[in-house]
Amino acid sequence: MNRKAVFLLLLCFALTLAALILKNGQVLLFMLPLSLFLFSGAVRIPVDPDLTVERTVQLNQQNLIEVCIQLKNNGQQPLCYTLEDSPSLPLEAREDVTAQTQMLEAGQSGEIKIEYLTKRGVYRWKKLHLTVKDPLDLFEQPLNLPAPAQLKIKPVTVRLRHIPIYPRKTLHLTGNIPARLAGSGTDMWGGREYQPGDRLQRLNWRKIARDPKRLFTNEYEQEEITDIGLILDARTLGNPPAIEKELLEHAVSAAASIAEQFLREGNRVGLLVFGNRIIHLFPGYGKVQLNKIVWQLASVELRPYISLNQLSYLPFHMFSNRAQVFMISAYNTLDLHGYTQLRAYGYPLILLSPDPVAQLQNETEPQKIARQAVAQCDAVADAHLALSIAVGTDEAGTVTGEV
Repeated sequence: MNRKAVFLLLLCFALTLAALILKNGQVLLFMLPLSLFLFSGAVRIPVDPDLTVERTVQLNQQNLIEVCIQLKNNGQQPLCYTLEDSPSLPLEAREDVTAQTQMLEAGQSGEIKIEYLTKRGVYRWKKLHLTVKDPLDLFEQPLNLPAPAQLKIKPVTVRLRHIPIYPRKTLHLTGNIPARLAGSGTDMWGGREYQPGDRLQRLNWRKIARDPKRLFTNEYEQEEITDIGLILDARTLGNPPAIEKELLEHAVSAAASIAEQFLREGNRVGLLVFGNRIIHLFPGYGKVQLNKIVWQLASVELRPYISLNQLSYLPFHMFSNRAQVFMISAYNTLDLHGYTQLRAYGYPLILLSPDPVAQLQNETEPQKIARQAVAQCDAVADAHLALSIAVGTDEAGTVTGEV
């Protein structure tokens, strides 16, 4: 029973009460059409509606989330209804069609399409909430039908150029990271006396000209792959919700782009996220590892701020002692101990500060913030961060970085 039916019922009761007080039977005549109207609606509402529902979810050509709901009325009488679509995470619909009343004749099928704006996340639908009505829109009956569906939208990734890093240790497999060892590479490492088996193309003719009695050959720095540890900070910093969400989206996009870049170059990448839940992926190679990282990043949500000093339970040791650690976090002076703790574990640390901090709060440039973090970490615990990069997104959506 909706508000309209309640109003008519109260009106009938008032007319009956007025007829008794005035002792005038003619007043009851005004109540008869209202009573018939209410009775007609109560009789025509389906007692046990027989409906089958199917839901399909996909991304259409306009890059919008399209939810297609197909309903079939298997009953013997017409059916009026309104539906409510409720994904697990809030989505913004282009046009609200859920509040519109639909009509299905006996044995008829209908289709409803709802378009949502695309947003990173993992969306699940379990049930379809229907409100069955009579044709006069007086009485309502809630109905929940199982219609499960799931859709994952990965974060936006940008193809980055090679990120130059110089870790202390590498894995002994061919790559493009300087290994601090003499071998086959492109950068000059030094020279030594010629030994049998050395390639003649590497002879150093200038040294030979100065000392004709001996032969000298050039040595190049060997290039190998390395372990990369990605740490994503998804904590709130007390900013307005819109700024926090914007900051998180840039950070997630930066993490996915960096993971794709290093995995494409053959390195081994692991992931650690402390957000609404702790996510950790042990280091791995190739497209399989990239898919795992991307889909885990798709479900990252914000969590209330907590200092890194209180995050001693985080599994930092999941990264090997060879790993080069990238930490994507908005710099906060309360987190200095956490940074120095990572350096105490022996990890070379690269701090990345997302750009929306500077754009939306009119603070100093993130590059300066990152450098300030490096300087304070060095002063507090004599911990030397290997590099400091600030990553952001320009108006065109391109991730940029400055060393």
